[in-house]
Amino acid sequence: MSEEKGLNEMAYAAGRLIAQALKSAKPHRDSEYKELLDRYIYEEPFAAAVDNILEGLGLKVLNETTQALRSGMVLGCVGTNSPFAPNIDSHARGLSRDQQIAMGIIHLAVMSFYYPQVDDDDDDEFRSRSGTPSEIASDIREICEALKSAHDNEDREIDEIPDQVRQAYEFFLALQPAPTRAGYYGKTTQIGLVHHVLSELQKNGFLGLDGGDGLNTRYVSLPKYRIYVRRLSSHATAQLVRAARQRVLDGQGVGEGRSVQDAS
Repeated sequence: MSEEKGLNEMAYAAGRLIAQALKSAKPHRDSEYKELLDRYIYEEPFAAAVDNILEGLGLKVLNETTQALRSGMVLGCVGTNSPFAPNIDSHARGLSRDQQIAMGIIHLAVMSFYYPQVDDDDDDEFRSRSGTPSEIASDIREICEALKSAHDNEDREIDEIPDQVRQAYEFFLALQPAPTRAGYYGKTTQIGLVHHVLSELQKNGFLGLDGGDGLNTRYVSLPKYRIYVRRLSSHATAQLVRAARQRVLDGQGVGEGRSVQDAS
């Protein structure tokens, strides 16, 4: 009976730990969460129980144990049949094919906005900047213009640009940058698409809110996002976008950054 009671307690504690991780709780603000993380790190049977439950849910722990103590346990979906698998259809609902292609380069450019240097996503102490949809849209526009310039001039310092990337930046640059005079900033504008991406990232626990509202909302990167960025940084297209942003910062791109309002 005592063994059964112990197993029940372990299962309950494992469920509590996973629940805390799913809601992106912070160990330094929740003593129960910190105690459960300590237990996960130092008790192998408990860690095995947690990992087995996660496997059944199609999830796995992405961050190192020392990182988890500071920022919380970060979970990633590893199975398409998982109830936690991203619903791509819901993200793309109401978007044209061109808009969906552009979303890819927007996501990569947002990554480079928050983690501009190659080693930033490896630095646990790195404090990311915050940005508004307007500021980030301006940054993305300059990245797209730098990519276009490199392609048009056959710049050998930047890797060959895939056709889909070219389609993405051409479509983005063709959009109206700022809201219409009536204040409309839907997905037919640069700032509207960027706002859509930032909102989705915030809803999924990758970005946090740092004041403001609407187009003046300030978004800041959360530890969960840094870990995901680290996993994607080796992708060739991510490196291409980061290199284009670096050229802008080095003055080899299109010049000084401006807000969306300045560009209109």
